Amino acid sequence: MVYDAVVSAVRLELRLSSQTEWIKIFDPRDWTVFVPAAAGTTASAAGLGASVRIDLDVGGWAVTLRGTVVGQRDEPPSAIVALGGDERDKINYVNGFVRGGLLNLREKRRLPIKLAVTYGAIEGPAKTFTKDINEQGVFLLTAKPLPETSTVHMLVSLPGQAQPLSLVGKVSHTIRERISHLEESLDPRLFARIHRSTIVNLNRVREMQQWFSGDYVVILDNGTRLRLSRHYRDRVEKQVGA
Repeated sequence: MVYDAVVSAVRLELRLSSQTEWIKIFDPRDWTVFVPAAAGTTASAAGLGASVRIDLDVGGWAVTLRGTVVGQRDEPPSAIVALGGDERDKINYVNGFVRGGLLNLREKRRLPIKLAVTYGAIEGPAKTFTKDINEQGVFLLTAKPLPETSTVHMLVSLPGQAQPLSLVGKVSHTIRERISHLEESLDPRLFARIHRSTIVNLNRVREMQQWFSGDYVVILDNGTRLRLSRHYRDRVEKQVGA
């Protein structure tokens, strides 16, 4: 059990090995989650009425949920956490992932469009693109999660417009995806995976240089040097037409 002083909540890590485990611990009737004692706490340890932060990992797909301890179960030993109304979008994402989108209430209202975006990251201006847009906001893909509730300034490039659209908003929630899931959602004509933890924009690649042990180095137009592993070399060469 860890206390998160930033949000004044008990922090729990809940790792599920399979998607079906989520169906067993989540009750859609009252939006409660049964958190096993193995996750680091019980209702008695956290205290009834205590605020909790659940770092949920479902087979490598991760999201943070927040709620309140409302009770406990003896078999199996677990805390009963009631999720707040602000978690609705996150739960829809989880249910959509677990059940193949059947319970994702936002699916019909999404516009899956990729637009280039420059936003203010902690390290300075960063470039990325949108995953989708809906009436509630813009879904950005970022290398690092942005702090929830933080204000973000975005410059969104629109087709046919010389000047980008300036937007300011707050981060409502963050969702972490496996890089393989991200790779599948990208246009292979524009992006390539060059390492188990790296995907590059092919338009930013200046050259590739041979390195040691059969590996290569990808050099971007800003001088950044990234390792291209042998496993992905043939595929990248085909994508860039080398």
